[in-house]
Amino acid sequence: MSEVEYATEVTVVDSIVIPKFQSEIRARELKVSADCPDYLFSQVRRNLNEAHRKGELEELRNEIEQNTVRLVERCVELQGFEELQGTEIDIALLNETIASLCSEFEYFFPFCPRR
Repeated sequence: MSEVEYATEVTVVDSIVIPKFQSEIRARELKVSADCPDYLFSQVRRNLNEAHRKGELEELRNEIEQNTVRLVERCVELQGFEELQGTEIDIALLNETIASLCSEFEYFFPFCPRR
C-alpha cells in the first residue's frame, strides 16, 4: 500500500470514531486524558480498516457512531458521573469499558472483534 493510500484510509476511518467520541465527551461536559483518543483509535483501527477495504464502512457508520455513544455511556456507568466530573476518562477506564462491552455483546463493532 502506498503512503498516499494509507494516509487516505486513516483519514476516512479516523473520521468516524474519534470525532463522535470527542463530541459525546463534550456533550456530557467530561474530560478525557490527552492520550485516550489516539489509544482508542489504535484499538479500532484494524477493524475499521478492514471494513473500509471491504467497502462496508459507510453502511456501518450509524452502528459505529451508536456504539461509540454506548462506549461513553458505559464509561459513565462504570465510573459514576459525579466521579468523572472531577477526573478524566483515561486509558484504564477505556480498557475496562471495552472489556465490559465485549463480554456483554457478542459483536460490538468496531471495539470488539467478531468471535
